[in-house]
Amino acid sequence: MPNDNQHALDTYRPDEFVVALPYAPTIIDRAREFNLTCDPVDSPALGLTLLTPAWRDDSAAVLRAAVDERLTRADRDRVFSVLPPPRQGLRAPLEDLMFCLRYDFAADYGGWLPPMGKNRDVGVIGVPHVDGGALRDPEGAYRPAWADEDKAGGAGVRVGILDTGLYQHPDLAGGYLANRSDLVEPKDPYKHLAGHAAFVAGLVRRAAPRVELDVKQVLDNDRATGTVWDLARRMVEFRDSGVRILNLSLGCYTADGDPPFVLARAVRLLAPDMVIVAAAGNHGDPRENADRGLPAGSEQRPFWPAAFEDVLAVGALTGGDGAWREVEFSPHLPWVTMLAEGDGVVSTYLEGEVEIPTRGTEQFGGWARWAGTSFAAGVISGELAALAEPGGSPLPAVRLLQERARRHPDGPVRLFEM
Repeated sequence: MPNDNQHALDTYRPDEFVVALPYAPTIIDRAREFNLTCDPVDSPALGLTLLTPAWRDDSAAVLRAAVDERLTRADRDRVFSVLPPPRQGLRAPLEDLMFCLRYDFAADYGGWLPPMGKNRDVGVIGVPHVDGGALRDPEGAYRPAWADEDKAGGAGVRVGILDTGLYQHPDLAGGYLANRSDLVEPKDPYKHLAGHAAFVAGLVRRAAPRVELDVKQVLDNDRATGTVWDLARRMVEFRDSGVRILNLSLGCYTADGDPPFVLARAVRLLAPDMVIVAAAGNHGDPRENADRGLPAGSEQRPFWPAAFEDVLAVGALTGGDGAWREVEFSPHLPWVTMLAEGDGVVSTYLEGEVEIPTRGTEQFGGWARWAGTSFAAGVISGELAALAEPGGSPLPAVRLLQERARRHPDGPVRLFEM
């Protein structure tokens, strides 16, 4: 069933929602009251179930009538003390179904609500800017001097990367683990976002050339989008894998600003054992947001998972003229943790013909120059890997990097300050 209410920032799969696994059977039973059956997919590792309602031709009308009926009930005010009323205007049937389920549980069980949430889209939308002028798309670059430096940083340390598929760049060879299904298949031409994971991986290796990368694909190679369900399931695959630093150069927004239920569960499971580094998003410039058609005030939106308190959120610096400063598109918000180079940075990229949205098809030689907090996150993950002790906790590395940033407040790695 189509989603007739795709928010400009908050997009989700209109045919899926996620619930806490223990309550899935009860929720499936409740959905039958609206003539809906729900197909479940369990994730014991997350303790969650993905439900896919089998919509009927009359589902939208049935659910809209059910919402209207609940809005006239005598217990409405009591329920709305714990459950927000539905949004006015156009709503997808999924929103009405979730509202009715929550309402009934709150009314029947003293305000208790079973954990549930939408299966939101995640991606690198706005994480490197992909919808602006040529400056916002990757440009060809020469092999940088750092690619030939002989450094020992990162030896014995494993960094996880969840991203697009990994392009098999020769400068990354021998330094990563990836299933064949997590690699970019040769294409002529490539879509420009297919090089995103390789670009991030190169920046991790720049600071820590001996690091071992564990790369898993969660975003498609054409549009660099996926779902929070797939992201969270792949996140928990890193438990007990030896990964101590997890790089997430991706994210999503929510219409109400609340954290996505599925990502919150994955972060809570992983945070005790590893440092999660995430891009802060590229929505900090109101003028650019307006040009991209985003609602007023979008620069204040939390970007998830970066905005979780257990995640190290990284914004971007620019410093091509030798003076490092925060770049305009980097969000200036309290949950940002650190800043690093993220504008005009050079790293490993695709080799061959590449489709660039604003310029057509161009030839790339395996290196590119790009901008975005995606890449600032990769820089920080590499710096942490270079400081981390093999086999030990990564937390001392975070403290060392933060202390170094305090000693060099004008450098290319900084602590964020409001």
